[in-house]
Order: sequence, then structure tokens, then C-alpha cells
Amino acid sequence: MRVQLTIWLFILAIQGNIFAQNTAPSIRPADRVQERQATFDQQEPTPLLTRTPARQRPTLAMSDYEIFEIDNERSASLHYQAPATIALDVPFGAGPDLRLQLVRVDNPEPLVLESATQGPATVARAVHYQGIVAGDPTSLVALSVLENEVVGMVSSTTLGGNWILGKLPPTGSRSPETTDYVFYQDKQLFQEQTFSCATPDSGEAYLREELDERAAGARNLNDCVQIYFEVNYDIFQDKGTTAATVQYVEALFNQVAALYANEQVNVTISEIFVWNTPSPFNSTSSGQMLTDFQNYRTSFNGDLAQLLSYRASGGIAVVNGLCHPYNLAKMSYAGIASTFQQVPTYSWSVMVVTHELGHLLGSQHTHACVWNGNSTAIDGCPGYTEGGCASPGLPAGGGTIMSYCHLSQAGINLSEGFGSQPGNLIRSRVAAATCLSACPTPPGGGGNPPPPPPPVTGCSQEKVYLRLQLDTYSPETTWALTNAQGGIVAQGGPYSKTLANRLVLDTLCLPQGCYNFRINDAYNDGICCTYGQGNYLLTDAQQQVLAQGGAFPGSETTSLCLPYVPNTGGGDCEAIDFSAVTINPYGVNQDAGQYTVMDAGQTLYIANNAWKAIPMTYEITRNTVVAFDFKSSREGEIHGLGFDNDDEISYGYTFKVHGTQNWGIVNFDNYAGGSAWQSYTIPVGEFYVGTASRFFFCADQDGGTRNGNAWFRNVRIFEGTDCQTGNAVPPTSNTSPAAESLAVVVYPNPVTSGQLQLQVDHPTTGAANWQILTLTGQVLQEQELTVDQQTYQQNIGISSLARGTYLLRWRDQGREQTVRFTVQ
Repeated sequence: MRVQLTIWLFILAIQGNIFAQNTAPSIRPADRVQERQATFDQQEPTPLLTRTPARQRPTLAMSDYEIFEIDNERSASLHYQAPATIALDVPFGAGPDLRLQLVRVDNPEPLVLESATQGPATVARAVHYQGIVAGDPTSLVALSVLENEVVGMVSSTTLGGNWILGKLPPTGSRSPETTDYVFYQDKQLFQEQTFSCATPDSGEAYLREELDERAAGARNLNDCVQIYFEVNYDIFQDKGTTAATVQYVEALFNQVAALYANEQVNVTISEIFVWNTPSPFNSTSSGQMLTDFQNYRTSFNGDLAQLLSYRASGGIAVVNGLCHPYNLAKMSYAGIASTFQQVPTYSWSVMVVTHELGHLLGSQHTHACVWNGNSTAIDGCPGYTEGGCASPGLPAGGGTIMSYCHLSQAGINLSEGFGSQPGNLIRSRVAAATCLSACPTPPGGGGNPPPPPPPVTGCSQEKVYLRLQLDTYSPETTWALTNAQGGIVAQGGPYSKTLANRLVLDTLCLPQGCYNFRINDAYNDGICCTYGQGNYLLTDAQQQVLAQGGAFPGSETTSLCLPYVPNTGGGDCEAIDFSAVTINPYGVNQDAGQYTVMDAGQTLYIANNAWKAIPMTYEITRNTVVAFDFKSSREGEIHGLGFDNDDEISYGYTFKVHGTQNWGIVNFDNYAGGSAWQSYTIPVGEFYVGTASRFFFCADQDGGTRNGNAWFRNVRIFEGTDCQTGNAVPPTSNTSPAAESLAVVVYPNPVTSGQLQLQVDHPTTGAANWQILTLTGQVLQEQELTVDQQTYQQNIGISSLARGTYLLRWRDQGREQTVRFTVQ
């Protein structure tokens, strides 16, 4: 312990010297872990990974690797609960496990657009963490928990370089549903991959003052560098969906952002544009890919732009593109890879992306004769120097990000970052940049999301929000909203030239009724995609999409009605006849049980670690309710049901009514046992909304006897009125029947002032916490507290939340309640 403390003090002393003139709070992962060391000292590790027995290990074309199985239920729980810190043990060789100490990184959600619609796409978000190996403050760790996957990187000089955690791709006898993960040292593969950066070094030597650790100053080092990513069609084809593509890019970028955070440089994603249709980028050379990108994408939403593709291995960028007057000088290309030698290659792709962004931020290669204040090179890893100066040989501790050391035995050690001189240079360029804006708090992955629309004070009618991204020729754009009588009730444009490629936000207050929204382009070429990536989005207060688009000729008209009434797909009430539907396995490899249809289709019996689903396209609204009868004679871990839109188990979509495991939505976990029937009425729409593709049931027990069972009878799904009883179901406060004395209330609802009042009646004395989440489970705000009164009250500031619907989850000693609220 004394040795670890000495190392910490030494590292912190060095950081104090490096950043003495920078008043920005530290975003270095090691510092963020140290700030929470008291929490880590008390925290038990999450049992996520177990080593696969030797006889079941696949044989891979390398020597140093481990094969793990992942606990899908704990992974789903991590994704939904998104704890602020996690400790994770990774089995490692013959020695003790590696203890990873990780702090959640709260990134703002980037805008996601698709080529097919030229409009926004909604995707479930991953949860991202950064940190260190316990006791090794010079190490660097990044981990992302996706909906159905975990991705990680561990870099440490003590461990000999970079170790990658990733899911093994399906190949040979390995099915797409595998839970096998590999943890391997990447230098075994780096030298076999053919990365070549085509960025020409300018040959212009840096001044000694630019390379000095004091060059960064303090003025703007807390600003964010926003990155626009364009994802080529080949990556979309590989991943299968826009959601999977976006999660892959965000997980990759979390590792990139960790490397920059280690340099006290804050980078964030402003937008991800996904080509889910064939793209114009099909060259086999990186130089031509960049040229095609520059010619096609003449404007973008970000400070820097990068095209990602599997084509044309390597990368290219313009040196010193930050704040350049011409957009083409702010752009780069990264030829990344999904797998190599049948293993995931995240660190390779991370290195390429980080390297090319490093060029845009001002750095040349480390083997260029431009460093040290005397026009010499930092290393000679490629076997030559650019500029003809003497080669200094190979670096002893491994190469840095702007080097070619992957071509030599030195390798690239990501924990070494950019190295002293390139790091100081990049910090100085970011500090001097006048085009950047401040990151929101907390730091560690900031960003600059668009400001909320201006409020409409005193609106007692229907609120409608317009988000209009203009193209390069903004004076050509106008729009109008007309009522059923043809009268114009709102209009906008033409917009001034100064608003070219800018975002326009407007808020309307309208009476109930039907309208036409018409957008016009005077030049008859729409607002996308020849001269910019313009688009528009019209939504109501509940974020229901009323109109959207961007690619149209002279004009486009959309009819809409207020209030918005969705098509529920299943009608007003749907009673499930199990004999008339297909019952499928659900949960990828989770289902190992059996089912029986009973009572002429009215009852479904499942047992022995079963997860089953029936196909059902259903639009879940705020009024959607599920009612059913339930019983069990053998308690397992999780008994329940829910909707889903894919085949992965989902913590945030599962309503648990019985079982030993604290997993899923537990507000209705009150089955009395004894094999007796018990009736449930669950207001699903108070917990989540959206389009589902299946309705699932579970009697999970993947440990012990594996014999839990469940009967589900008289299952009905309805919108307001039960087709069995004929009774309307009033809204609930989401109070758990298992804890009737606990009452959680939030008000006002909807919220218009930026302040939410929380009141909890009859909480349990002691430790408690609350979290504010999105409907997909991403934690946005949270607080740990101690309760010692019968009624707990708190005023919560939520001014940073965008318009939409959110959940507030309260937890105290063994109890939990979730309530829903809307921000307008």
C-alpha cells in the first residue's frame, strides 16, 4: 500500500507541473478514479467474466490470450442501471485477477442521421467507462457496455502494452449467439496489419516554445473539440442495423476519447451520419477516399470531420486543420478494421482514428525531422526519418500514437499516449483555438448539444417543436404551417446568409386540430444533400415525430393532427391466444427451457430456465396496459414478461413479478407464492414507450437446479379499457405493491421551469439514492443520500434535460420505485 501511495504522489506531482497553468478540472481517467478512491475501497467487484475451461477454448492464431464467458444478465443490468463506478475483475494468466476501477463517462448524445431518410434515427445508447488498473495510475482502461456486448481496452506498461477485450465473431462452429470473449495482447497482430498513414508531414519544424509543457496555457483547455463522423455503407452492412453501427462507433470512440482525456484534451461526437444505403465512397486508396469525402461533404456539424470505412486500409488527414477557414482542411479518413485473424481489432481502429485526428490537431509524425526544437526526430521506428535527419532509434517504453512503431519490435503502447512533445503541441493548439466552445459539466467527454427551443410562456394548448438544420443556401428555405381552413398559423424564412448550415429552433403553441406543414426550397433542390446536410424535424411535447425530411425537390407537405394519436397496431384490446401464435426462443442463448400451451390457448406454461417470445408488432403508448394471471410452484431467479424490439434480454423492459434475483423492473414483484393464481395489471406505458417486435415471458434460473416454472393466463394488452373486465385502468403513481407504504411523487409534471420537486413518503431510514434515466435506461443524473425522516423532499435542477419523457428511480433499503415525468 505504501508503494502504491508513493507512485500516486509521484504521478500527481508530475501532473501538477504539467498542468500548473491550466485551471480546467482534470479529466484524466487516473485522476477521476483517485477522486472516487473511497468508493472503490468499499466496492465489491462485479462478477461479469468467468474463464472458459481449457477444453472448451477455441484455438486462435496467437499465443497470449484468455477466453471468457460473459454473464448476460449482469451485462444487461450494467447497461440499464449504469452505476457511476464499477470494479471489474479480469482473470489474467496464472497470477491474480486484474482489478479494473472504472468511472462512468457522461457524454451528451450525438445527433444520428441515416442516408435512407436523411433524417434523425433513434438508437439505444451504450454506457461508457474510463479508468485504470488498480494500483497502476500510469495505466489506462476504457470499457463500453452495449445492449448486447461489452468492449474494452487495457493499456499498461506493467502488462507489456495493450490488451483488448472483445466478443469473438461467429466463425466455423461458433454461432452468432456466442458468449465467448477474448482478452489478448494486440502487439501479436499489429505488425501483421498494413497501416500506412498517407498524411504528408509539412517538414515545418516546431518552435521549442510550442513543445514546452507550459505552451497550453489555461484559456481554452476546457473547451470541447467536436467530431463529426460519417460511417460508410460497408460498416453498416457488417453491423446490420443503424443502431448496431452507432453503438460500434461510440464504443470505439470511447477508447479514442480516453486517450485524449489522458492528455487533458476533451473530444466528443457531435454527429454520426450512417450510410444505410450505398454510398459514393468506394475507392481503394485512402487519399482518394478523403478527396471523395471532401468533394461530397462540403459542410458538416462539428469542428473536425472523419470518414470511417473498412475500405482502403490506412488513413490520411490535413495537418493543423483545427479552426481552418476551409472545411476540406478539417477533414480526415480512417481505414479501420472489424476483425483480423478471427479476433476483434478495436485497438487497431482506435489507433488509426486517434492518429488521424492528431494530425488535424496539429501533430506531424514522430519520425519527422521537426521536433526537439532543433529539427530532429523523436524516434526512427519505420527505419527512416522524414526529412533526412539522423535516426534516434527505437523508444525503450514503446511507441506513441503519432509514431510508426507498430512496424517495429517497440510496438505502440497506448498508455504512453502522444508522448511529451506531441501532447504539449496538441494541448497548445486546442488552447489557442478560437472556434471552440466550452464543454458542459461534468467534464470527461463533454460536448455542445443544440440549445433547447425558446420557451412559449403561458401555453395551455399543444406545444410543437421545430428543429431545422439549414443547408449552404439558407435564403432559399421557407416553411409554413396552415390549419384546416388554409390559414397560416406559423411560418419562417427566408433565412439570412449568416445562418448557412446552422441550426434553427422554434416552438409553437397551437390549438387542437389538423394542420399541414409545408417546407419550400426556392432553387428546387431541397435542403439535402447537394449543398449541405439540411433536415427538419417537427415533434410534439412527448417527442412524437409529426414531420421530418430534408431531401425533396421544390417543396414537401406533411399532414398532421394534434394531439398526436399513434397507431397501436394491436387495436384497442388484444387477448393473446397462445395456440394461434408462434412461440420462439428469446434472449439469444438464455433460453434452455420448455413450454406448453394449455386451456385452449389461454395459458402458457414455461419451465426449466425458459425465455420465450411471440412475434408482435405493437406501438407502446403512454396508455398501454398489460393484464394477466400468474402462478408458480417452483421459484427461480426471474419470473416476468415484457415487450422488446430485438432478441437480447433487456433489464429495462422486463417486469419482474417473482424470483430471487433483483433484476428488471421490480415495482410489481409481489407474488405471494403457494402455487396460487394472482392477477396483475401493469401500466407499461408509464415505464417505456416505442415500437416493439415481440412480447416475451421468462422463468429464468440459469444456476442451481434450473427448474423454476411459471404459468401466464388470460394475457391482455390494451389501451385504456380491459377487454376482459370492461374497466378503464386509471394512471398509477408506479407504486410497488410490494411496498405500499413507500410513495414517490414528482411535480410539477410536466416540468416547464427547470426544477423538479421530489417527495418520498415513508422511506426506509438509512442509505438511499435517486436516478434520472432516459426511457432506454441511460442514467443522466443521480445522487446518493441518507434518509432519516418520514417524508423526504428535494428540489432537483433539471435545466440540462432536453424536452422529452424521463424516469426517476428511487431506491432505499431493498425497495425501489420508478415514476415518469415529462420536460416541456
